[in-house]
Amino acid sequence: MRNLILCVCVLLIGACADSKVKEKSGTRLIVGNFMDEKAKAAFDGLKKKYASTEARGEYVFPNRLPYSLIRSIDTLDLEVMPYYEFDYEKFYLDPSPETLLKCLEEPDDKVYFSVKKDGEITYSLIAVKRNGEWQFGEFGEGWGKVIAWLPAKLTEAGTTSYKIFRPCGLEYVVYERNGEPVFCRITGEEASVEGMCESFVNMIRQGKEDMEN
Repeated sequence: MRNLILCVCVLLIGACADSKVKEKSGTRLIVGNFMDEKAKAAFDGLKKKYASTEARGEYVFPNRLPYSLIRSIDTLDLEVMPYYEFDYEKFYLDPSPETLLKCLEEPDDKVYFSVKKDGEITYSLIAVKRNGEWQFGEFGEGWGKVIAWLPAKLTEAGTTSYKIFRPCGLEYVVYERNGEPVFCRITGEEASVEGMCESFVNMIRQGKEDMEN
């Protein structure tokens, strides 16, 4: 009993320390029951979705999503990435580099997970809330290779905080270096914020014209 109490205390202390690190970095590691409220709801929703489809003998999940991944949902090691959505209308009203960062909003209906296996990031998985239920959304293979460049860039910049956002269907990462925002394509190449703004305006304008026609 004494050993059991000691183990529990160690776990709780570790969880508190981990929580402080994750709060500072903007990411949250998902281990057992140590989840924030939204991530836990999403994770539980995915498990419920799998259980209900399994019971009915239905397997309707995103294309290419490995069934073995779904079956091991209870034991997956997941990390929640700081994912933000882009407010197109707000940006279009004042398309400037200063406005761009103000147009990033954390969604209530999406959670972006990195999926780890044997300590290595293997997939990305987006949980989406539709009609009040969390469901499997987009899935990406080789995610660890895609963002392999990011840890070194963050270390070089002396930060652990970053944001992932997806304007106009494109994926970018932004972090701070020497007090200034640095925008990168998801593959690691730095991008000119002025060029990004011009490109986004053109794509939004084209989208509006297509809808009108």
